[in-house]
Amino acid sequence: MRSFIVLASVALWITTALVVIVTLVVGQTIPGAVLAFETRDSGQAVYITDVNRGHFVQLAQLPDPAELSQWIWSPDGLHIGVVTQRGDTSIIGVMDLDGRHAQQLAEFPEFRICTDIPTIVWSPDSRRIAITLDSGDYREISVIEVATGELHELADQLTRTVSPMWSPDSTHLAFQTSRDGNSEIHVADVVSGQLYNLTDNVAFDSSPTWSPDGIHLAFQTSRDGNNEIYVADVVSGQLRNLTDNTAFDGSPAWSPDGTRLAFQTNRDGNNEIYVADVGDGALHNLTNSLDFDSNPTWSPDGSHIAFLSEHDGTRGLYALDVGTGNPRHLFDVGAGVKVPIWSPDGSRIALVSLRDGARGLYVIDVITGETRQWTDQNLSLDNLPSWSADGNWVALISTHTESSAVFTVFVDAGALGNYFSSVGQISNLAWLSQRTARRS
Repeated sequence: MRSFIVLASVALWITTALVVIVTLVVGQTIPGAVLAFETRDSGQAVYITDVNRGHFVQLAQLPDPAELSQWIWSPDGLHIGVVTQRGDTSIIGVMDLDGRHAQQLAEFPEFRICTDIPTIVWSPDSRRIAITLDSGDYREISVIEVATGELHELADQLTRTVSPMWSPDSTHLAFQTSRDGNSEIHVADVVSGQLYNLTDNVAFDSSPTWSPDGIHLAFQTSRDGNNEIYVADVVSGQLRNLTDNTAFDGSPAWSPDGTRLAFQTNRDGNNEIYVADVGDGALHNLTNSLDFDSNPTWSPDGSHIAFLSEHDGTRGLYALDVGTGNPRHLFDVGAGVKVPIWSPDGSRIALVSLRDGARGLYVIDVITGETRQWTDQNLSLDNLPSWSADGNWVALISTHTESSAVFTVFVDAGALGNYFSSVGQISNLAWLSQRTARRS
């Protein structure tokens, strides 16, 4: 490991890394009301907005446009993790959402921010931050305890490393790396510091996905001469070939209760969506058609799977009842669709599509099939729509030639809500947890 410096000087970090523009105080609780995002034009700044009140407030900005930083909001919506790069040194800090209690947690000389993956990733319980930094020759992963500033060095000499993924209980990290000469999946116990190679095979292993209970990891592997989906018991290290077929199997998606995995496969001569029972390994062909079926996405309650299907040359969005196996056509999506996004209550699906030559945000009612559309030719097809926690709002980034914008849609009213435009890039769009804010 390279050397690092842990600093507790609150004043130093505030005066040299951040300038707090306004102080925010927590107002009444309105679920899913606060949206946060980062802008880059003359510098980097963080904004939040109460979508019900319709005003944007600048929380903080980095004074030097030449400095690079990443801002990540904690899952509980109460803190912001910040990594700032000055020269060849990266500085990690955290601050409250109201702009107070900013503190520097650690400084890493000769390490730089990763530009292809998030440098900092919050644990689901918002108590820890995983950090991936780049020396130019290799990468290192460490974990910081936010409350105490204690730092745990987990892995070094990493190459071609994909951003670490926290287990749902915040006790383990899984990540993909080529440190052993080929792509493997490693798991680190952040409590004990133990690190082990979970896959340990000369084949290409990738795309680790935690089960909702954190006991298993699903991953893709070519170890059997073709692409298969394996499931690993994280505690025992036992591996099991769940798909076990000579065809291509990929895109594993856990059911919300963790008992099943949906995946796409061409074992029947065309692309189908199957579901595997993780307990007994039983497989079920859900789509069973001659069309090209892909992109399975579970509804929040696990009763339905949304998927895309090519039928008679037209790409459509379907919702399949897992219990009956009956699919329903909801919408002809056109081109450009990445992933259908379920609303928190599972009643609607949002997606961005290039349909009939017009880029637009579409929201489809799963029961009635009613569709609402908001067209914007500058919508980026790479930016996925984001639902508020109460399911009333959808937020999205619109990318123009020389600027970007954030807009929100109040779905039930069918009206365009707040609109924020910036000369520079807008990123890190996130709904915060049941908080509103106002100027003090």
